[in-house]
Amino acid sequence: VRLHLQTTEYLGRFQQQAEEMKAQDEELRQNIEELQATHEQMEKMKEQENLRHQEMVRETENGRKLLIDILDKIPAKIFLKDDKGVFVVVNSAVSRVYNKPVADVIGTTDYDNHPDEDVDSWRKQELDIMEKGETTYIHAETAQGITRHLKTIKIPLRISTTGRTGLLGIQFDVTELKILEK
Repeated sequence: VRLHLQTTEYLGRFQQQAEEMKAQDEELRQNIEELQATHEQMEKMKEQENLRHQEMVRETENGRKLLIDILDKIPAKIFLKDDKGVFVVVNSAVSRVYNKPVADVIGTTDYDNHPDEDVDSWRKQELDIMEKGETTYIHAETAQGITRHLKTIKIPLRISTTGRTGLLGIQFDVTELKILEK
């Protein structure tokens, strides 16, 4: 009888523990399902964010291409130099003068493309312009053995990517007008 009572007692405890374990197992299963749902939701959000990012990159690139197309349609040399005189942006008119692709002109300076004696005075003038403000003048430039007269507008410009002031230059070829004046 005593053995039977002890066995019944143990069985009751085991059943209670089994029920508790079953409840814990069910709670664990629910938690896993919630985690899986949260994970799926996060993956969808990540995918949506990646798509938004790709669209923004595409829009930025399209805007950059449009701006380059516009710069290339303007019948003038257009360039942007940083505070050290390095070309940051050039249009195709500039690259044609140097007989180099645009990508090969960017990152160079006038010292890489002209005789030093010419560039020394230009650099001094450009530093003055960056400090004091816009200027317009006509000067002669010889490239590839051809001398052209250029109406030049140079303007200090804050370059947002560096936070420093650079130099925006626009040069119109007025050689034919100079010839007509003579």
